[in-house]
Amino acid sequence: MTELDAPLPAPRFPSQLAPADEPAVDLRAASGTMEHPVAWARLWAIANPPRTRPMLRTGAWYPVVATDPTAEVVVSVRHREVRLPARLFEMRKDRPRRFTVVCRSKHERNPARGTRRDLGHKYAVCPASGHRIPLRGMPTVLECPGCAYRGEIAWHETG
Repeated sequence: MTELDAPLPAPRFPSQLAPADEPAVDLRAASGTMEHPVAWARLWAIANPPRTRPMLRTGAWYPVVATDPTAEVVVSVRHREVRLPARLFEMRKDRPRRFTVVCRSKHERNPARGTRRDLGHKYAVCPASGHRIPLRGMPTVLECPGCAYRGEIAWHETG
């Protein structure tokens, strides 16, 4: 067993974790909880992030707590439910295990610009904690300073 095969640490929103190559998520009416979501979702890289309260972060995976036949999903963001069109999200049945890479264009809105939280144009998002980590070069494996999760970086999913 390699360290990449080791189980993930307890995530902020506990659930059954599995590799990212999952079958498509069924969007017929379903409901779950933060502890037992029906799926996991993140904004598509090309989607303009909708203005919501609380704000959805690019690259972060959110538990889907409900879906309905009108093609909307309800995601849990900071313990609050946010309802949005499913077309804005990439969805997976189980929580991903790889770090997401976020690459912002020079002209893209950056809510952290000018603050200590500004990580620049390229950073990774931890699949276990959602912690953002600055990227230097193109490492293949990363360790999260927030939760110590160590895993592969999903460069192949970068938009």
